[in-house]
Amino acid sequence: MIAWQPTDTDLAWTRTQLDALGVGEVWDAGEMKYQRTGEAELTLLTRTERATEAHARVLVALEALEWGCVDDDAIVTPDDPVEQLQQAQEFAREWRCPNEECETLLVDCDLDAAAWVNMGMQPAIALDGSEMEAERWLVDVPCSSCATPVPMNPLDYALIAGDDLFHTFSTPEMTYRVLSREQTIALIDEGGEGFALGSRGINGEAIPPHMQGAFCTVEVESETSLLEEE
Repeated sequence: MIAWQPTDTDLAWTRTQLDALGVGEVWDAGEMKYQRTGEAELTLLTRTERATEAHARVLVALEALEWGCVDDDAIVTPDDPVEQLQQAQEFAREWRCPNEECETLLVDCDLDAAAWVNMGMQPAIALDGSEMEAERWLVDVPCSSCATPVPMNPLDYALIAGDDLFHTFSTPEMTYRVLSREQTIALIDEGGEGFALGSRGINGEAIPPHMQGAFCTVEVESETSLLEEE
């Protein structure tokens, strides 16, 4: 327990937060999330590593208000970005097919066969907080056991598929593969050819936002493409 002690104002504010929280509801306290799991009990769901002292202060305030808190199974997100990614990948490896009759892990599915789907323009929030519209994309991953298509957020797909597949986009006519800086230099030095991606591909097809502005190789899959015609 820490030496910090809450003031009357601190306790009054905490009491207000608790009184407004129904059993089962979640209290989002900055870098910590608590769920009310009893008449006078909270359960810590998640917190960041750097919120250790903040959580300790919450425990002191709860004790003063005669509340308890269960925090044994809380998920602690590391401060280090690399460790954050590793933790997220570990969690992602446990994701399963949403079909209730199927227990297949998504990481064991044919991730190469995933299809990128453009959902069109959707409402979004800009970095400055203003409202805007932006293209929304999903990745349909076919379950290898029951063939159920599993629509995934692209960043979630990246967690199980890896960086190479995340930066690969296929159409019936061609496949675009984004190159790293080192790969781009090697391709140019060897006299190879590549393609700089904009918002549209060679045949005018929409390109996923995370690949726009990248340099890539193009593999022709069909004679109907412009590359083949040339």
